[in-house]
Amino acid sequence: KLKELDLSFTEESVSAAGWGTFFVLLRNPNSALEKLDLSGNSIGDEHVASMLDALANMSSLKCLRLDDNPSITASGWRTLSNLLQHPNCSLEELYLEDDHYENDYINDDVVIAFAHALANNLRLKSLHLGDITNITSRGWSALANVLCNKSSINSIYTSNHALQLCSIPESDLPRDLVSSLQLNQNNIKFEVARQKIIWHHFSNGDNIQELLEMELQVMCHAIAWIGRDGTGFPLLYHLVRSMPALFDFDSQGKANGTGAKRQRICEKG
Repeated sequence: KLKELDLSFTEESVSAAGWGTFFVLLRNPNSALEKLDLSGNSIGDEHVASMLDALANMSSLKCLRLDDNPSITASGWRTLSNLLQHPNCSLEELYLEDDHYENDYINDDVVIAFAHALANNLRLKSLHLGDITNITSRGWSALANVLCNKSSINSIYTSNHALQLCSIPESDLPRDLVSSLQLNQNNIKFEVARQKIIWHHFSNGDNIQELLEMELQVMCHAIAWIGRDGTGFPLLYHLVRSMPALFDFDSQGKANGTGAKRQRICEKG
């Protein structure tokens, strides 16, 4: 079965009607295609919807190249972002970059649309946007937020831990976005979530009151979870300083037996 199809830079040899027919014929849920290269063509907005229908159920597709298709406008790119929300989408690499610098179609609104699409996407690792300069902090903030939504522990835990690359020089990206992209390179996603929670929710001892208000058995598990490696040591330091009696078993035990009780609970946990 065909695994790679390269139709890049066909120039004017494929008409608008030809692309429409191609995407209709491409609708095959039993396809084994893994890489589709459509870069350097005249594909336009009018083809994006039919392309979306063709690719939505192609669960084998891992890499899609649409770079250098200057006829696709911001509206077309936003429509394409819906592909990442489809449950059968298995894309790991997506190329949108455009060498036609007179075009500014990949803008904040496009990045925001892709950020929303990535909220529940667990597959895409690389989003190639090219060397573009018209994306402002509004667009980058939306992408950074979907990789690490800092509003709560749960929102961080359920953030996107898959995207690893934006093909933009790191010096041009916000620091928190670069940090999340780097953390996501760890294939152990549980550990990625743990590090994001420690670094962003409990940074510099922030929100430590949430730990102090936990039930003892839950707190013991949380302490073990935090102290698995050096990433959590600063947080443990703040925890000890905030509640030293929790770790002073001797004095507490002598005073009222509380220390011994806490120790037994932690040992059981």
